[in-house]
Amino acid sequence: MIDWLGRHIRAEIALVDRAGEVEVARSLVSAFFGSQHVSDVLSGRADVVERWRDLSGLLFRSIRAD
Repeated sequence: MIDWLGRHIRAEIALVDRAGEVEVARSLVSAFFGSQHVSDVLSGRADVVERWRDLSGLLFRSIRAD
């Protein structure tokens, strides 16, 4: 599972890299894994979907093109 996930993330970063936004991709991946980790520590991942919903709304609003 981890190997597949690593390949998937590298592929996503490569796509964003072509667009010249590597920093954004790294930040999104870090935020996603950070929210999973915190959810795991605090609630055994019982609230991971809710945490990601909160975080993704904030992140995607911040990088949305105006």
